[in-house]
Amino acid sequence: MIATLTLCPIASMSRPLLINVRLFLDGPTQQQPRPLFPLSAVVFHELLHTYILGALPSGTSALLEKYKSEEPLVKNHLHLLAVMKLVYLKLDRAEHLQQIMEKDRALGNPGYGRAWQIVNDLEGHDAFVHELRQ
Repeated sequence: MIATLTLCPIASMSRPLLINVRLFLDGPTQQQPRPLFPLSAVVFHELLHTYILGALPSGTSALLEKYKSEEPLVKNHLHLLAVMKLVYLKLDRAEHLQQIMEKDRALGNPGYGRAWQIVNDLEGHDAFVHELRQ
């Protein structure tokens, strides 16, 4: 895949693959750049969107049907967050996972918090991962 790195004040996205690196550089942050771990998390997140689209070719699943009344942002992140959780736990990076969840909840968009709630508390990440493996 080819990614475009940008310093423009726009959000990272998966289609087209656009990664905002502004907060990770000295100049735009007045010599206070963020650590690189969150950058790798953003890249992983955006790449997972492409993976999830390919893994659910019909665009739906039993769990997505169950949560069909949720807003699109929530539904678009359920399987993605489940895979992220699986990977971070397998890599023994629970602390990084916790930081990701906290950042997502602090974004000001309750959709991310709701998606994490479903993945963590209502269904468990394994249920969503299982759907992708079928």
